[in-house]
Amino acid sequence: TAYRDASQYFAVVPGLLALTALDTLLCVGLVAFSVYAGTGLWTLRPGAVRMAKRYLKCFLGYRAVALFLPLIAGLPSEVAEAVITQVTKDGLRGIVYFAVWHSYLSNSTRVRATYET
Repeated sequence: TAYRDASQYFAVVPGLLALTALDTLLCVGLVAFSVYAGTGLWTLRPGAVRMAKRYLKCFLGYRAVALFLPLIAGLPSEVAEAVITQVTKDGLRGIVYFAVWHSYLSNSTRVRATYET
């Protein structure tokens, strides 16, 4: 949906197409990794908790990279500022998401009992 929403501005804002395409590509990869990690947890695959933690680290890495994408894309400063503001908010939510799930996977008695980590 982000690609569709941004597409109306591709002709007006230089660099927006490249930024949106790269972000979409990264998101698709992240979604695929999350499905893989989630399936491992669902099916009780050996090493699933370790893989889920790797996914969480990749998710956090994506959030960090997303902060710099508007600068790399060469967006006009007023557009870059608006994008960076939204990405910063998303990043803060991402840090909370990471902290909660990583802590749960690392400290939960239920996770240890279920996955024998």
